[in-house]
Amino acid sequence: MMLYRQFATQEEIDKEYDVENSAPDFSTYAEFNINESKKARDELECLLDVPFGPTVEETFDIFPAQDPDAPIFSFLSTAGIGVRTAVKNSAGLRGDRSRSASRW
Repeated sequence: MMLYRQFATQEEIDKEYDVENSAPDFSTYAEFNINESKKARDELECLLDVPFGPTVEETFDIFPAQDPDAPIFSFLSTAGIGVRTAVKNSAGLRGDRSRSASRW
């Protein structure tokens, strides 16, 4: 009998969601993400910690596009490094601001 989808045990589920062990050099990717996210928050126009839910933990960051007609790009993560390590601020990687971000 399956516990959840194709997983028969809690251990199988835990292994599937174990982000830190998903790559042999995971710390390299995590460090890159943290550093680039800090640069994005430091160098780009942004609204930080905008609440979206009833608790102080439910916030997101908005990086407006320079072009007011640019489409909105939204990335919401409900699982993964942000949740496992409780580091929302490591997920603000910079992109091409003319094509991605929110409009005021």
